[in-house]
Amino acid sequence: MPDFFEADEIVKSYDSAIVGRIFTYVKPYRALLAAATISLALSTVGELVLPVLVKKTVDEALVVSWVAIDAAAKDDGRLRGVDFSGKAPEAGGRIYIPDAKSASIALRDKESLEADGSLDPGPYYLTPVSDYRDLPAAITAVVGSDGGPVMAAGWFIAPSAYVRALSPQDAGALRTADRRIVSGYGWMLLAVLVVVLFSTFAQTWTTSLIGQNVMKDLRMDLFRRTSGQSLAFLSRQPVGRLVTRLTGDVETINEFFTSVVVSFIKDASVMVGALAVLFVMSPRLGIVALATLPPVLVATGVSRRKARDAFRKQRTWLSRVNAFIAEHIAGVAVVKLFGREAASAAAFDEKDAELMKANLGEMYVFATFRPLIEFFSSVSVAIVLWFGAGLRGKGLITLGALIAFVKLIRMFYSPLQDISEKYTILQSAMAGGE
Repeated sequence: MPDFFEADEIVKSYDSAIVGRIFTYVKPYRALLAAATISLALSTVGELVLPVLVKKTVDEALVVSWVAIDAAAKDDGRLRGVDFSGKAPEAGGRIYIPDAKSASIALRDKESLEADGSLDPGPYYLTPVSDYRDLPAAITAVVGSDGGPVMAAGWFIAPSAYVRALSPQDAGALRTADRRIVSGYGWMLLAVLVVVLFSTFAQTWTTSLIGQNVMKDLRMDLFRRTSGQSLAFLSRQPVGRLVTRLTGDVETINEFFTSVVVSFIKDASVMVGALAVLFVMSPRLGIVALATLPPVLVATGVSRRKARDAFRKQRTWLSRVNAFIAEHIAGVAVVKLFGREAASAAAFDEKDAELMKANLGEMYVFATFRPLIEFFSSVSVAIVLWFGAGLRGKGLITLGALIAFVKLIRMFYSPLQDISEKYTILQSAMAGGE
């Protein structure tokens, strides 16, 4: 019997013609596809919003830090990137802006402004207060005193060191507005998590339903096609090979719909979105994070090629074993008639050992790639924290942004840990589609 399995050469990772033929089966389910797309967009946006909410909670309520700028220097060219709109109270000839806004000033300009007294990095604590007499007596007694807190346009302004020195009761009474901000962002965070939960559920349900419907239609077409073949064709084809192709390959195409297509789109969106948010928060630290990516791209490329070769070998030997079992079960009477039981068992042991080696080879690829990506992720976080701590010390980045950076880097690397597995499924779908 000729060896049909050597013809199953898998060299393409993507074939637009095959994908186009597969997607013809999706046309009757356009409504489900639209629902899956909307759910995917909602879940992706929701995941990217979460670190931003954490950043705003930290910077606006947990670690409140403002800087003071001389009002006369407001139009100074060195402050051209500072946004003075919104909350910018003025007191004693100084304009106070959140630390996040001052982070946009170049380091050289910031040092120059501090040297000539136009910028006071503080840090200062500011909170809106409708009537300062509602504050604890220990605070109202020193409002307006030399070097003490002041009230201006409904804002309580004091050095951060003064607030940290207050008793827990007085600090709690002073930071009522901060607690409201934390509560508001907490409810927003919960709402986003609920949206992500339901959109992810809807995405999984719709894609699984599309995959099952496509698989049903494809199997019906294949059954009609195979049952209509001539006896001469069927006699030349090993039963195990036909069974493998009509079941395993169709199941792989189902997994292509439920896992690969949606995951590739979502992973790409999350990775691009994470990088975009990183650069919006801090271009300086974004460049540092981007500089850690080349080793990851190299490792991903090598792993992809290794996964292709391992999958090709595993698929070939699986087909051989299935065909061998099917042929010998169907012809067991002939095997026993000629006393070939021992020879058949030895031949099966040989093929089974090769299949085990192929499966182990595929496992080795995943076992090497996943820890490697985790290692690169940890190294990137360490590098970002190292440089971020330096930028934080110079007032070029806020603490909330630094915390969000760690979360976003984890989000960026997380899809890469599954890329080899999804790439293998994509190759399997291409081979099955042929």
